[in-house]
Amino acid sequence: MVIRKIAVSLLTGTFMIIIFSMLAERLAVGLAIGMYLLPILFIYGIPSSVLSDFATSRLTGLKRAGASFLVHTSMGLLFVAAPILLTGSKGGIENFLSPFVVLTAIIFWLIDEGIRSHKFKQILVKVKGFLNEIGELRI
Repeated sequence: MVIRKIAVSLLTGTFMIIIFSMLAERLAVGLAIGMYLLPILFIYGIPSSVLSDFATSRLTGLKRAGASFLVHTSMGLLFVAAPILLTGSKGGIENFLSPFVVLTAIIFWLIDEGIRSHKFKQILVKVKGFLNEIGELRI
């Protein structure tokens, strides 16, 4: 599970770098934000996602996915809200970052759910079979 979460964090970070690069129309902006985002994903995102998996382990199907979505987005909002509540700040950069933090949490959830899905596992088996066939070709 932890390896899957690490892969999801890397993919989420990559998507956010692409999104920020496209919004700013500069790759350097996306890379600079990614430099700060990836450690946050590893330190805060992975434990939050593991907590989500633990909290929703007894649910199945759409109930589990919906509850997992709520936990992921709530933990994202808590990441922004906690410093505001602790410092008594009226907002500022936190208000600007809130939509991006929630977007990151949603992308993390989408990728995690996608990798967990049965269809992804079927595709992975087909890709492995295809690669094995290619590997058996002789010149």
